[in-house]
Amino acid sequence: MKNSTSKLSFGVDLSYHRFDINTRYIPLDPESNSGGVRSNYWSLGPKISYDVQFLPKFGLNLGTSFLFSLTNNEEYTYQGGELQIVRLGNGEPRVPVKLGGNRFIEEFTFVLRPELSLFYQLSNKSRISITSQWGLDLREPSIVIDLNRIEFENQTYQNKYFFSGNYFSALLGYRYSF
Repeated sequence: MKNSTSKLSFGVDLSYHRFDINTRYIPLDPESNSGGVRSNYWSLGPKISYDVQFLPKFGLNLGTSFLFSLTNNEEYTYQGGELQIVRLGNGEPRVPVKLGGNRFIEEFTFVLRPELSLFYQLSNKSRISITSQWGLDLREPSIVIDLNRIEFENQTYQNKYFFSGNYFSALLGYRYSF
């Protein structure tokens, strides 16, 4: 971050977020009967922030970033060979589940991320802060999992999952400005 005035700063935001998107089978044990993809998002973009000092070393920081995001996920076709094994909650033997369908990915997205921080100024150039961020994905949905064939206990089902890409995060951090 670069200070343009005593209260206004601008700079570059580099972020990494990880999401686990799990499928749960009901009425099954939710701890042992889930599986899904782990999504890693890298984001880079400009950031602007404004400080509101309310005590000599304490204050609020209001900021926003406009980020270009990239995910590691790829589109995928479930062809029925992907067996997910689930166990019924009443202790019966495990049951195989065959999946058929597609996973669609928006590999590149744009995220608008407003944030609010409570900070403690360590020096003129450094601080520690508690920050809340709200990421708004501008190309949602980011991930669509369309399972048009789920075979479970000789029954066939369908389901479609949408992951919007929006998120909320809370951070404890350190900032150095030059």
